[in-house]
Amino acid sequence: MAEAAGAVRFAHLSDPHLSDLAEVVRPRHLLGKRAFGFYSWLRRRRREHRREVLAALVADLAPWRPQRVLVTGDLTHLGLPAEFAQVRAWLASLPFAAVSLVPGNHDSYAPEPWAATYAQWAEWLGVEAPDGFPTLARLGRCAFVGLSTAHPSAPGLAVGTLGAAQLARLERTLAALGAEGCFRVVLIHHPPFPGMEKWRKRLTDAAQLAAVVERVGAELVLYGHSHRFCVARPALGSHAPVVVGAASASARGEHAEAASYNRFALSEAEDGWRLELECRRWDASAGGFATADRRVFTFPAGPQGSCAAIAASAST
Repeated sequence: MAEAAGAVRFAHLSDPHLSDLAEVVRPRHLLGKRAFGFYSWLRRRRREHRREVLAALVADLAPWRPQRVLVTGDLTHLGLPAEFAQVRAWLASLPFAAVSLVPGNHDSYAPEPWAATYAQWAEWLGVEAPDGFPTLARLGRCAFVGLSTAHPSAPGLAVGTLGAAQLARLERTLAALGAEGCFRVVLIHHPPFPGMEKWRKRLTDAAQLAAVVERVGAELVLYGHSHRFCVARPALGSHAPVVVGAASASARGEHAEAASYNRFALSEAEDGWRLELECRRWDASAGGFATADRRVFTFPAGPQGSCAAIAASAST
């Protein structure tokens, strides 16, 4: 697949779970839901989510020189302030021009002050307070809109919620960007639309988000949470976006889908947009990442700057 000259290049990864609990957990932390989460980490997650896999991903992505890297949440395991400090050090070490992230449910595993947690990531979140979402970053006429679904939930649940206020701000933002003729990329941790995830891990207001997108449109929605690569086209009329999920960026693949990340190249033509997608997946036998899927999507220009996506795909 030949990348168009002058294309905007961005990459999407999710759920790296990169923090090391052995360095930070103390007995006082193991109350309520965090006790169950720590047991899960001891039993399985510490062996499944590996820093060496994540390092190999960064090494594979860096030569491609993305203009922006998008991370859709769950950078920690238990959302402890010390984990946020570990993640901050990792973010600061990345060899990329720009990184944007949105939070995941593990990052808000239990109540913690904003100043002790997310304030450490303000540079990459693009927001100074929890009511600052959605966020907005631009690359030319490509606009990245970041949402927060993160909030503490009861033991056994991993749900997310946007809330009426954030949904209202999102609708205004998407409508304004559509009127400008922008290519709108929405970043969210939880699978965004009804029926995409089981009840205990769902986005509780997925139907309301679907209604917003159906009214004002979006071209591309990127998510994580489910730890698997997925491409979908929800039935949202003429405003149906392409929806792409990413596997965990650090998974060895012994208990779930092996790590992968997604590369996108977006180019503009007189009659709309062309988006190239390449999924790169961890190959343990080779000790590196290789192409697992390639697809091309075209987006004819629609009324009032919106686009109706028509996808033609080919898998490898």
